[in-house]
Amino acid sequence: MNPLRAQLRTAQIPQETAFTGSFVPYSSLKELISKQVVKDTLTKRKQKPRTDISTLVSFVCGKPEARRIFAILVWIGQVGLIDTVYAHNFVDSLLPLYIDHNGTVKTHTTGSGASEIVTKVFSDERWTEESPDFFCEAQWQFLGPIFREQQFKYSFLKQHRMPFLKQPSTSNHRESYFSTVEKWCIHKAHFKKSSKIPISLDRNGHPLVAVKSLKSVNMNDQEYRDAAETEADVLEMIRDLEHPHLIKAIAYYTRDDQYYIVFPWAGGGNLRDYWGGEPPRELDAEYIGWVVGQLCGLAGAMERLHSSSKGTCRHGDLKPENILCFEDRGRADPFAQPFLVIADVGLAKVHTLATEMRNEATRTKNGTVMYEPPEAILQLEKNQPRSRRYDTWSMGCIYFEFLIWVLYGKSELVRFGEDITHRENRSRQFFEVVGSGAVGAAKIKPSVQKWVDWMRKDPRCPRNTAVREILELICTRLLVIEVNEDTDLAVADDNAFSNKDYVCSPELTQKTGELSDLQRTAWTTDCSAVQFARKVVARCTAGNATASNCRRSIPYRDIVDMDPRL
Repeated sequence: MNPLRAQLRTAQIPQETAFTGSFVPYSSLKELISKQVVKDTLTKRKQKPRTDISTLVSFVCGKPEARRIFAILVWIGQVGLIDTVYAHNFVDSLLPLYIDHNGTVKTHTTGSGASEIVTKVFSDERWTEESPDFFCEAQWQFLGPIFREQQFKYSFLKQHRMPFLKQPSTSNHRESYFSTVEKWCIHKAHFKKSSKIPISLDRNGHPLVAVKSLKSVNMNDQEYRDAAETEADVLEMIRDLEHPHLIKAIAYYTRDDQYYIVFPWAGGGNLRDYWGGEPPRELDAEYIGWVVGQLCGLAGAMERLHSSSKGTCRHGDLKPENILCFEDRGRADPFAQPFLVIADVGLAKVHTLATEMRNEATRTKNGTVMYEPPEAILQLEKNQPRSRRYDTWSMGCIYFEFLIWVLYGKSELVRFGEDITHRENRSRQFFEVVGSGAVGAAKIKPSVQKWVDWMRKDPRCPRNTAVREILELICTRLLVIEVNEDTDLAVADDNAFSNKDYVCSPELTQKTGELSDLQRTAWTTDCSAVQFARKVVARCTAGNATASNCRRSIPYRDIVDMDPRL
């Protein structure tokens, strides 16, 4: 056996059957098909090439390169044909090839002159009758795709062998009505790491990714394609927004009439998983600062999503399961709290500003019932469109549950869910509908109000503390049913910022370090995260505003004005 062929075989990485066979990583290919190896291989041949060997070496290892083609020729025992390959400038970018029903070798590449080049190369009489078939079969192990920062969408054939390594654990598999998500390692040579997309690595330096396979559900082929393309368009737009609390997809690709999206893997699971643990026993200023900072970050992400110049969009399915927990790269502490990122935004439907001007609604699949606002039910009865306030209500529900968990732990969060569960249909919502049809109206459930009252009486939640301000923000700005569009947002007095007890009540605070020591943010900042969080919640809570006279909205602009990072 040719020694180089043996080395190429050794370099193969076996794959799961879903990815149809083994592949040779590009890093191994580049190492094995080096200038010296190409020179030695051609020099040792009994029949010397027609072209100068140094010229062939530069051709194979140059730009554009022909390393893959050289490896294929070595694999099928036809390395002597490198002369013809060089003569017609047959390079790797013209791969892959296929044989049509007439037995003619053709390329999938549509570039100018591509077909003519392939035809001339395979017209050489030195090709044996079987060689073209062997070439087309052998090529796939060397054509593992490489995902690059500057490209988002890819189209692969069924025969392409994806550069995914075996899953670290078969338990990392999640399935929903619309998709299946699996955890994989992607070979580090096939992912050009981007500074704009934070990503975790395994112990061998391979990026950890989540591969989302979209389901066709009950859609026909065209509907399935349109739905996948719509989600991809939204994710590409969101990637360009570059907000730290919005998910950044790595790639979207089609393969064998299936549609896939590659994301960074969230090692901490989702917010629901996070709530499955217990909050710290010492709810000190630093931890509360982290909580408020993350809530503010999520609000800033929704502001960016709702008001982007690239096209406005709403999420439509905000829930704890769609908020992912990533490692906070701002600290090396293994016990550091996660960085929260909003995901599944692609399920929303993009609409242009022109559509906004016409006041036409956008519709997406129904979100989880528990986080739906009253208009989700009332508008269905009245045949009215939904607005972006849908997301604001959902965020209020999530904020409220977060506070319950922080103050009372996971068992009481479960109890809250039981308290708001409808006895007859077992649905969970923060509101109830009184009446029906045109006269139907909604109000906050008494069980929710009881929790609000209880929290207001909690000695750890007095007025002029961040925890209390978040609670009031939820009640007066987010979980609002009667909407008054004319209400203006007042601005709180910044004197509260100098009061350390604002962050936590004395009963809640266990540490007394200086604010400057409380840096808890993934961004570089001149002020502490707690100071920043104070300003945001102070600006978010407008004095004596009540649910009856205050429109449902997070004052995004005020948040953004506080810090340009958002």
